[in-house]
Amino acid sequence: MTQNNKNFLVALAASLASLASLAFPLQALGIQTADGYVRILGVSVGETWLVSAQSDSWAVLNSADQSALVALEIIEPGPAERLRDGYEKLPDAAWRRALPRTVELPPRSSRRGDLYVRLPERAQYAARRYQAFFQARVLGAEGSSFDIAVAVKVPLLIEADARAGGPLFEFFPSRIECSLKRGKRTRLSRLAKEPVRLHNKGPQQAAWSFRFLPELFDENGEIFPDSSWTFVKATPLTVLPGRKKSVSGWIEIPVGAIPGRYSVILEARIAGARAGPVAHLPVSVEVL
Repeated sequence: MTQNNKNFLVALAASLASLASLAFPLQALGIQTADGYVRILGVSVGETWLVSAQSDSWAVLNSADQSALVALEIIEPGPAERLRDGYEKLPDAAWRRALPRTVELPPRSSRRGDLYVRLPERAQYAARRYQAFFQARVLGAEGSSFDIAVAVKVPLLIEADARAGGPLFEFFPSRIECSLKRGKRTRLSRLAKEPVRLHNKGPQQAAWSFRFLPELFDENGEIFPDSSWTFVKATPLTVLPGRKKSVSGWIEIPVGAIPGRYSVILEARIAGARAGPVAHLPVSVEVL
C-alpha cells in the first residue's frame, strides 16, 4: 500500500468518525401516543378538522443530548405497508397538513403541533375510514449541515361521519383578495369591502377564538413572514345558532416589506376545544 493510499484511508476514517459524532441517535426520536396511533373522529365532508397542539393525543420526543430540527409530516402508506382492517388510504395529499412544518427540539424535550384534515364536500367521502401516517423526521442535528435519515411514524386514523351537509361554521365572505400599501394598518372589513362575519349554521351556540395562520393547504403566494403583520381580538366571540357575527381583525404591512403577493389565513375554532371543526378565511394581499 502506497503512502498516499494510507493517508487517504486515515483521512477517510477521521471523516467517518467525525460524521458519526454528529449523527443523531437512531433511538432518540419518538412519537408518544396513548394507543400507538392518532385518531380523528367525526370529520364531516366539507369541513376542516383540527387536532390542536393542546390535545394530549400525541407528542414528538427528543431523548438525545443534542438538539434537532424535525419535520412534522402526514404521509400516505407505502406500497408494502398494510392498512388497518376497515380503513382505506387517504386519497389526496392536499387533504392533510401538520403545522408547524418544522420544529426545533432542544435536548431531552418534547413538542406538540396542530394536525389538520379536510375532506371535500362530496357525499362519496362520508361514512368512510381513512388511514395515513403521522411522521417526525430529523432534518439536521446540532452542528450538522446534512440531512440524517432518522424518522418515526404512527398510524393516523380518520373516521368520517355520515353527515354530508357541508361545514356548520363559515366565514362570509369566503376569501379576501386585495392590494395594500406598505406602512398602512387596515381592517379586514375594509379589505373585503364588506363586514367579515362568522356564520353559525349548526344547532348550538358556540364561542369561537381566532388566530392568523401561515399558508395552509392550497393557498398561493408567499406566507406572511411575521406575526406582527396581523392582529385579531383575542376575546372569544359567541355566535347563536343561525346567526352571524362580525369579526374584528387588522393587517399592517411594514414599510420595509418587499412588494409581492402574500397569503395568510384567519382561523376560527371553538374556544378551548382540543379537537374539532375550524373555519378558515384565506386572505391574499398584493403588497404595493
